[in-house]
Amino acid sequence: MDGEVRRFTKKEKIGWLCRLLLGLLFIVSGLLKFVSLDAFETYIFSFDVVGLTLSSLFARGLLFVEFAIGLFLVSTIWKREVELLTFVTLLTFSVFLLFLWIKGDDGNCHCMGEAFEFSPQESLLKNILYFVLLYFARYSFTFEMPSKKWWIGGIVMVCLLVPFLKLPAGLRPLKPVGFNEVEFQKLLSEEENLRNVMTKEKSLVCIFSVKCRHCKTAMKKLEVLLKRNSSTNVHWVVWGDESGLQEFLQETDVALRPHIFLTPDKLLPITENKIPLLLFFEKGEVIGKMSNSNFDDVKVEEFLK
Repeated sequence: MDGEVRRFTKKEKIGWLCRLLLGLLFIVSGLLKFVSLDAFETYIFSFDVVGLTLSSLFARGLLFVEFAIGLFLVSTIWKREVELLTFVTLLTFSVFLLFLWIKGDDGNCHCMGEAFEFSPQESLLKNILYFVLLYFARYSFTFEMPSKKWWIGGIVMVCLLVPFLKLPAGLRPLKPVGFNEVEFQKLLSEEENLRNVMTKEKSLVCIFSVKCRHCKTAMKKLEVLLKRNSSTNVHWVVWGDESGLQEFLQETDVALRPHIFLTPDKLLPITENKIPLLLFFEKGEVIGKMSNSNFDDVKVEEFLK
């Protein structure tokens, strides 16, 4: 009869609850990646397949897919098509995680950003739960939505815009990099090992803190490039102690380099209170400065060759 309210079966209700939960999990996963987007970009860059700019764009593409799947699952728009896309996406992620597991990689796979660290094995178990939710989500009822085209357009627009609220590498406005050469020369007068580094044809001095999140990200990016070009002399000036440095190495998977430790009252005047600071030298002369915010993998690689 016209106007009769349809009563949903218990199976349909359970199906929609599974669909709602799965959709929210995809949205939360995307949001957690977005919060630590710089680290997620660096993780993709660490596979050394594409450059930093393309890694940034690829990271945002994955966020778009996760947000879109989540919102379309909850809305029940394009029900069967979205279920198929969800299945293919989960299968693709699972194959990638299996590859990491076989390779022996037990680090954070960034499935939930940096808020919750999952190893590939743990994330595979999580994906099994997602597959179970997706199976039952097939039985969900479908919302009758007026102006469906507007809903579709709105969802796509949101999914495109949110990842770009943080500009990708290569499109970010450049910030001035602080460096006090007078304070650095004072340090050279006190540290013979560092002074000897300056006599080389090319040398790279990295000034950072073992506790700084941006420092960790910058050093991870740099390590990808140093693995390709290991001939350059690299020296660290570190704010921290030996135990803190060991934790830093374990967390970042960065190779240990010759280093000295400095207290913040000596280190920060050199960097003008901003870290990290990467200094590029040719025959003892500074020819370039970088921080995490303006890290340019192309320029770094040109220098390292």
